Amino acid sequence: MSALPRLMAITSGVEQPGRRARLSRLLTLAKPGSVVVQLRDRELSAAARLALARELRAETASAGQRLVINDRLDLALLVGADGLHLPEAGLPIEAVRERCPTLWLSAARHSLSPLGDSPASGALPDAWVLSPIVSPRKGRPALGLTALAAAREELQAPVYALGGVTAASAAACLAHGACGVAVMGAVMDPGEDLPALLAALSILTA
Repeated sequence: MSALPRLMAITSGVEQPGRRARLSRLLTLAKPGSVVVQLRDRELSAAARLALARELRAETASAGQRLVINDRLDLALLVGADGLHLPEAGLPIEAVRERCPTLWLSAARHSLSPLGDSPASGALPDAWVLSPIVSPRKGRPALGLTALAAAREELQAPVYALGGVTAASAAACLAHGACGVAVMGAVMDPGEDLPALLAALSILTA
């Protein structure tokens, strides 16, 4: 990716009423190049996830947006995705880099523990997804916006803020050092205001 998208939209429960339509609306409302969709939806069958990946590959390409696949390198390569997102317990970054040196990589991170003074060559992702930032998640306390200020230096790559980020907090995440925000509920939940989120990130089409 030539420039980092400002918003990473993580899919969840696309089979629930209205959620797939909201994702399509997001892609049309956002400025081209400003959104990367991360296909997660691990609960789907292999066939359903492949079908969704193909739909999203076509739709993101048509809208000038990007697509990454969560945890499944084989699926990412099969559908021609722009990149891959690696969970903390996923494939090693260096292994993916060796096999697919041009594939864009994001990787999950849940702390600011130093990576060491001399990380292995090519062993860093293109961006980290650091969580939880705003709200506690899965028993982990929120790191807080102040954690973003030191994140790029400590983690040695750009950082997306994930965890409780909404339209109300998105701009603050950017102001505290995040390259963008990663959201699930703020995009997929019917009660959330998509234009407000995009406006907060300055990526809403005029």
